[in-house]
Amino acid sequence: MKKILISFLLSLSICIIYAQNDTMYVYKNGTAVGKYSVTVIDSIIFYQPTISESLNMIYSEQDLEDMRIKSGIGYTKDVFNLMKTKADQYLNITTNPYNNFKPGSDAISGRALQIHVLLSAFTGLILEDERYINKAIEILCAAAQNTTVQDAVSMNDALAVSDAAYAYVIGYECLYPYMTTEQKALIIAEINEYGTWLYSKSSVSPWGAASNNRRAWNWNAVTHGALGLCGLTMKQQQWLDRAIGRCIDYMKYAVDNTGAPHEGIYYMCHGLHFVIPFAKSLKRMTGTDIIPAAGAGVLNIPDFTMQRMYPWGGNTISINQDGGLEPAEGVFYLLSRNNDQTALWAWLKTVGKEGNGTFGQRNWLGIGACLPFILLWADNSLEPISPAVAEKPLSVFHTKGDVTARTGWGESDCLLTFNCGSRYSSIWNHADAGSVTFAGKGDIFITDLGPGNSSTSVKVSSKYHNVVLIDGVGQSKVYANGNDYGNIHSTAYSSSRMTETEKTNSVYTKGNLTTAYSVAHTSFNHAYRQVFLKRTPYPYLIVVDDVKKDTESHTYLTQFFTPSTNSVIIDNNAKTATITGSRNNSKCLAVFFSPSGTLTVAEDNSTGNKAIGASVQAVSAKIVSVFYPFEQNGTPPNISISGTNDNITVSFLFEDNTTESVNITPENIQ
Repeated sequence: MKKILISFLLSLSICIIYAQNDTMYVYKNGTAVGKYSVTVIDSIIFYQPTISESLNMIYSEQDLEDMRIKSGIGYTKDVFNLMKTKADQYLNITTNPYNNFKPGSDAISGRALQIHVLLSAFTGLILEDERYINKAIEILCAAAQNTTVQDAVSMNDALAVSDAAYAYVIGYECLYPYMTTEQKALIIAEINEYGTWLYSKSSVSPWGAASNNRRAWNWNAVTHGALGLCGLTMKQQQWLDRAIGRCIDYMKYAVDNTGAPHEGIYYMCHGLHFVIPFAKSLKRMTGTDIIPAAGAGVLNIPDFTMQRMYPWGGNTISINQDGGLEPAEGVFYLLSRNNDQTALWAWLKTVGKEGNGTFGQRNWLGIGACLPFILLWADNSLEPISPAVAEKPLSVFHTKGDVTARTGWGESDCLLTFNCGSRYSSIWNHADAGSVTFAGKGDIFITDLGPGNSSTSVKVSSKYHNVVLIDGVGQSKVYANGNDYGNIHSTAYSSSRMTETEKTNSVYTKGNLTTAYSVAHTSFNHAYRQVFLKRTPYPYLIVVDDVKKDTESHTYLTQFFTPSTNSVIIDNNAKTATITGSRNNSKCLAVFFSPSGTLTVAEDNSTGNKAIGASVQAVSAKIVSVFYPFEQNGTPPNISISGTNDNITVSFLFEDNTTESVNITPENIQ
């Protein structure tokens, strides 16, 4: 048994430190006020913490008065009412023990702590009601008394440490005037313990590595945003210097110049959840604004999320991740900073009452606390304006390679996405270079299946994406028994956008996907995908695949996943499929053609998801897929396709007897 007895001054009172086995206990006036693992004893022993006056680094008294006003007007009234409803529920949380953050808790426990403490605290501050404030203090102190940083590590490694540090720092800031001296001592010591761990691990952990892929990783943002908050509270300049550099790096490398993220919207929102509060607090305390140092890309994030919002709102395209803005305050801050009225329109249409109504804070406790910051940062004088009124572009060719295009900003308009471009390894990626999604007439017809499971590769490997498979293998490797390799999400499935053409009435692009397919195929000749979106008067999508593995004959399958709630009718004789959407009961006629051999069209549910596939046996395959959306009671056109590999014509005969034809060559679709 290892025992250490030390005494030192803390806020002019004698404290006793007593360490037994792997745990160190801090007592003040006979009352336990802290507990730490022995891995951080050295830093604690030689550090003499003082309970500083409230740093006021999150908000001023005027900000708090403004929040009280905002809680009763406009959309911020809805934000407050939602926060109060949740805080009312949290009054009933038991804290002996506090079951949401204790030894053995699950991966999202630190975010639950954030939500319970901060939503309760800000509700109490705005209403000047100490019931909520006392509950927040009770929860915060219960978590601190019953856990160490090593407990947090066991929950979810550095993520749980950062989640909890965030709660301790901002909770301390908000609750300081209402806490006893012992409670302040307990939380300030906790902040020191967590900050010490984050700083010591930063230089030796992957999330602190000096490579661009790690700089772009959401773990970089989470850990160093939390470290920065701890550094401000503890006045630790080394911590701040490290956090400032890494947070600037995150904002610089996580997105391209158009604001398109490398890890998807969901993970980007989670990264901003830490970086933005730190950046705001740093500016408030020191005058230093680190956001401009990251370049233009971070300021374009709200525009990107607007472009990726479904035409009817309520969600964003779920490329590789859950759709939606969760947590939503990071994007909200950036659009407010930009005075971006169209981005505000899209934000409200996504998470506001016009959208899903969550304001980025649904009932699941794994999101992180965002509602208080929306109230804090909102400018109610900023009025939302439709991007149609503002004449925002209908297409964006993102600098990292992706494409977003729509036919308009109405709820029945079409939205197309095309995944393309170079990627980072060792961060979240799917084997989906060249994948498309397509929505129109109020329904989703071609969808991305979402985040999946990184360890089993479910929904991560190519067989779960809208790409071409060669003998059942796409871009991701499979074992001889047909099972996917595990943890393939960190592979860089890179591709390149070869060309793009934007016209008033159409969008065209072509991607070279050969590099991505070469990950799984040691011998691979080429893979190209052409994508064409026609806008008016009759919108439709054409996807052309040109793939050759080697000199042998193979089965080439182009597949498109549709939501499992949709219904599909296949006509293999006609080489067509008719999809009926489950949201608006609209339909989409899909027509397939190949000059390479006999084409087979079929529905495939082998992955547990609903897919439409068109396959051909050939040495080299060219497959044309046409998608025409129409209203529930509408009549689709007669679509005929003919031609050779290098010259294909798609002809349309519409219900009003008008005709239209499109010519497909290896260089263009027009």
